[in-house]
Amino acid sequence: MSRYVLLVVFACLTVLAEAQKRGFIATDTSLVSGVKLVAGTDSENAHYITRIKQGRPVTYLPHQLTQYGLKDGTVYVSREIELRGEIRPVFLERLTHGGLTLYSYQEPGSRKFYLSSDSSELVMLTEDNYRQLLMDYTADFDWAYGQHELVAFRTKSMEQLLDMYNDGENRRLNFPRMGVTAGFAQSSHSVSFNMATSQLSNSQLKNLVFDPAQGVVFGAFADMPIRNAYSFYTGLFFSKAEVEASAVTGQYDLSMKMTHTTVELPVLLRYTLQTNNWRPFLNFGGAVAYHLANETYLKEVSPSGSVHESDVAHVANLMAGASMGIGVQRYVSVRNLISAEVRFTKYPGSQSYFGKNQLAVLLSYSF
Repeated sequence: MSRYVLLVVFACLTVLAEAQKRGFIATDTSLVSGVKLVAGTDSENAHYITRIKQGRPVTYLPHQLTQYGLKDGTVYVSREIELRGEIRPVFLERLTHGGLTLYSYQEPGSRKFYLSSDSSELVMLTEDNYRQLLMDYTADFDWAYGQHELVAFRTKSMEQLLDMYNDGENRRLNFPRMGVTAGFAQSSHSVSFNMATSQLSNSQLKNLVFDPAQGVVFGAFADMPIRNAYSFYTGLFFSKAEVEASAVTGQYDLSMKMTHTTVELPVLLRYTLQTNNWRPFLNFGGAVAYHLANETYLKEVSPSGSVHESDVAHVANLMAGASMGIGVQRYVSVRNLISAEVRFTKYPGSQSYFGKNQLAVLLSYSF
């Protein structure tokens, strides 16, 4: 008997899970969930939605439904707006839900935004009036961190602000940042395994011992929000370093000096803890380095006293590697913050070139 009960429970859970993977449609008198909807583009979804019913397509227009929801959680609500001088019913995408609801209407080449308070009359937001209207409609909320001053006329920015209002949460508004960075970096080079066991296996280069090289790093960065606590971080950073290495064996006495002027481009995914003042963060991703100057002087003295000199570069002009860092940010005003970070970057070597590890301590100021 228990076997049949388990089978029934399993079947019910399967049906429920399948229904949750699908959508719903609603009218004034009914709600049907677990339906299969075929979504189109955003502009097509604004005018009709197709349901597959018993293997056949059934198309619904805005005057036939009050709303519908797609399997990804997107909800469209039937409302009337002015289009080309006429009042017409359309499906508006609901971006926020609560005391203040933000809608968007997509047509080819443009997107319009509408604001509604408790399902009241729609108010259209434009680039000229959106900030003032948002301030007016949220006047009963104490924006402790100047969020209403930072909101931009973009979907994610206005959605983030109104979610705060509807949830009653006073937290920082994430917005695109640009800034400058300066710091100190220590790098070390090494002969990679591939290099030591390839065509240079008979060379004394594999015996080189590199001294750590120090230098100043400076540059500019951009930190672009993606969603919630995640952002996309990139920038251009310049540094200059002199690297020295030597090797003394029973056969040769080698000394090497390399001078590098380098520009680096990190491409990182950053996670920032969403606290209001001190904000720890972690980032990881890739990095590309290009040597604007790549000078090498190698001196090799044989047991007989003969001297061989070479200026062949042993570091690639273009290097690609992996980077990760950890740090903390601190707000100094509504918009500006300072940050400190420790970042490690590894550029692997190859059969022809040395590898490079770099540890940097960076101080940044964002605008």
